[in-house]
Amino acid sequence: MCNESPAYIEPGAGQVAIEGPAVALKPEAAQNLGFALHELAANAGKFGAFSVPNGRVSITWGRCESADGNALDLDWREQLGPKVKVRRKKGFRSMVIERNLARALDAEVNSMPR
Repeated sequence: MCNESPAYIEPGAGQVAIEGPAVALKPEAAQNLGFALHELAANAGKFGAFSVPNGRVSITWGRCESADGNALDLDWREQLGPKVKVRRKKGFRSMVIERNLARALDAEVNSMPR
């Protein structure tokens, strides 16, 4: 049996802060956004803030104006996690998330260095 960290966060552990207004999404947008959030959480569990007891993730979002109507600005930030090794090129998952979200949501997806 592998020694893996649990695939969940203990309730009340305070590792996640979530804040934003209620928004309505089309089913495809919700599905693709859910996929991206799952991948971010899995990555945080293996390498980032969720891989250490004191690590924290804050997820915030808000509505913003765009050329074709309303848009959603979502921000995922990790704090107090292990130092991240800078990669020369993006990994497969990063590319899939960015390309998939950009295509499915007709959106701009930006990854900011930590």
